[in-house]
This record gives sequence, C-alpha cells and structure tokens, in this order.
Amino acid sequence: GQSIAESAAELAATMPDVYRTWPTTIDRMVFVAHSMGGLVVTRALHIPASTDTAWHTSVTDVLTLGSPFEGAPLERVSDRALRAMATSPTVAPIAELGHLRSQGIKDLGPGIAHDVPAGIRHHAIVAMLGDSHEALPSVALGDGIVPVSSARHRRVDSAADSQHLPTTSHLDLLDDAEVTVALSGILRTNESSTLMPDERPASQSH
Repeated sequence: GQSIAESAAELAATMPDVYRTWPTTIDRMVFVAHSMGGLVVTRALHIPASTDTAWHTSVTDVLTLGSPFEGAPLERVSDRALRAMATSPTVAPIAELGHLRSQGIKDLGPGIAHDVPAGIRHHAIVAMLGDSHEALPSVALGDGIVPVSSARHRRVDSAADSQHLPTTSHLDLLDDAEVTVALSGILRTNESSTLMPDERPASQSH
C-alpha cells in the first residue's frame, strides 16, 4: 500500500544483500514484474547505488506485464469523482472513505516519468480485451485496467520490444502460457531482445 517511490527505494536497498547472499554466482539478472511492479522495478533501477553496484550491472532484461507506464485512467477517473463528491455534504463522508485507498494505488493515476534505463532490454507484454489493438474493447478498455498505449514500452529503439496478447485481461497475464513463452525466450538469449517466431520454445506449465 505504500507509494511507488517508497517501494522502489526499499527494493533498491534490498537488492545488494540479495546479490551478495545468493547461494550461487549471479551472472545475469532478469526482472519480471506485473502491473504496479513494473513501475517499482523501473524506478528502482534509476536509484544510484551508494556502494555496491554489482546488482545494477547484472540486470540485462526487464519483462513487464500490463504495467501502466503512462498511468491508469480508472484511477484518474476515481480520483476526480471522489473530489467532486467531496463538495456535497451528503456524500462527502463516502468520498472520504474512497480517499483512504493506498498511496500506491493513487500513484497509478499518473504513472511514472522513468523508462527502463538504456542498456537494459525492456520487454513489455500488453494484454487487450479485444481480438486486436484496434478492436473497440481494446481501444476503450485496454486489458480492463490498463490501456494498451500505457502498457507498451516508451523507449523507441532496437532494444525495446512489445508483445500484444488479444482477448486477455489484466489478471490473465499472471498465468498466461504466452508469458511463459516470452520469458523462456528472454532467458535463452543474451544477444537479442527478441526471438524469431520459429525460435520460440514450446509453452511450459511451470
């Protein structure tokens, strides 16, 4: 429930200990993050390391699943509605209850200004309710929570990569077989941010 900035600072402070105490040598680190987690990881990667930079330099890839980099309209609409309700003495107490939602949820409204740092490959998996990104459900609702445009990476270069999953909701991303395929592909290569279709491994259930 804490803010994205606080969670990112906590993650960045924890990672040196994780790196040092891992039972085997860490040659490469890949972050997989769903929804708000993608914003937390991205922001954490921008926090300068005070002493131990080993974990920073080990990160090669970040895979985000439905992360609202450009913000979540549902939260923005909720915030505006609650502010409007607060002007009415009759419903103001209800509005006050709405404002008790966590700071982390409130932070989803605007999203974050950061991109995944240059030099780290960003793979964004984007879910959509329709059967294409042009279908009305996809345009209007995205994955039900996050718009298609918000979940895509914003860094336009050869290191950035997006994959769209039609007829998939925000929560479906947590156990979708295509996510497993994408992650397997990332882990199989150090050289490229994408795999050709015939190079992708078969879906796995674990």
